[in-house]
Amino acid sequence: MTEPLLDVKDLHGWYGESHVLHGVSLSVQAGETVALIGRNGAGKTTTLRAIMNLLSRREGQIRFSGRDIMGVPRHRVAYEGLGFVPEERGIFHSLSVTENLRLLPQTGPDGMRDDDIYRFFPNLKERGRAGGGTLSGGEQQMLAIARVLRTGSKLLLLDEPTEGLAPVIVQRIAEMLRALKDSGMTMLLVEQNFHFAKSLADRFFLIENGQIAGSFARDEFDAHASAITEVVGV
Repeated sequence: MTEPLLDVKDLHGWYGESHVLHGVSLSVQAGETVALIGRNGAGKTTTLRAIMNLLSRREGQIRFSGRDIMGVPRHRVAYEGLGFVPEERGIFHSLSVTENLRLLPQTGPDGMRDDDIYRFFPNLKERGRAGGGTLSGGEQQMLAIARVLRTGSKLLLLDEPTEGLAPVIVQRIAEMLRALKDSGMTMLLVEQNFHFAKSLADRFFLIENGQIAGSFARDEFDAHASAITEVVGV
């Protein structure tokens, strides 16, 4: 197997004095979709934030595209090729959809062109002049993802992309992410909705109390059903 696009080893993370991550290790191959699953408070979001250097303190090793990025300043992490879509989405309500879409800087040479963005997200073209605050939750999620894709990121980190969305919108988000996956996009997905994650991910890492409790491929699901139930509660 080739060197992973993202390789995280023995990652520890803190919020202030609170030690939250306790030696997380995971990897993502280029073109792969990996899901990090677990109960609320298990450390899923904190893992993504640690990778993006958004914690007050972290220790361990993070390699991306063969390069050690632990020493990269917070404001330069995106320029390494990592694109983060936070759970809160970060849409500016006073800006139009088009202004929100073009807000982030180009961080890589392979950012999606507007025509490609609108092929994946036709609603955004139709609502280009609308204010970000007038969008539905699903449209805001699509805009948040599209905005990162436009920057040229090599890896998309998605934090709870279906949180608070109606089932019909969850299905649309799933179809859109599947199309991105088919196009070759690499994704690390944090998702409380395991059934949604199961429809997309090639591999899974179970996290509990800030530690990886197990990992398995999609075709190994049945063999790990009891561990999934214990850790995730499904």
